[in-house]
Amino acid sequence: MAKQPAKQKVEPVIEVAEDPKALPSYLRRIIDNKPQGGDGGIVYAGDYGWVCEYPSDGNKELLQEYTGLAAAFRNNGLDKFGNPIPPGTVVSTNITIETLNLLSTEDLGILGAPLGIEGERAELISKLIEKLQLK
Repeated sequence: MAKQPAKQKVEPVIEVAEDPKALPSYLRRIIDNKPQGGDGGIVYAGDYGWVCEYPSDGNKELLQEYTGLAAAFRNNGLDKFGNPIPPGTVVSTNITIETLNLLSTEDLGILGAPLGIEGERAELISKLIEKLQLK
């Protein structure tokens, strides 16, 4: 009989923004020298640097190359525009609505505690879906 692989337990992850910290000088310079987007384009940090997205046709253009800029912003508590993320804001999660429906009331309470969510099971699920912006 063939060996079955060991099952790995996947823990749900909710990444919540913390208090803002002092930015490294290189990151402060990058934010201060943010390029301007022409023709009504929206400039934001992407994985490869400053990106300009044009809402009229959806085209994207790389304005300045800074590899890992979006990750550096996330790690330092900034949104994709370089603004501080308010403490307590959910940054990312690996939870789905299906996962929430499978969890017990106790587990839902543990997930909701850092977000300040309490209540009965149905109320916990609805508030978590709203707070985590799940679809």
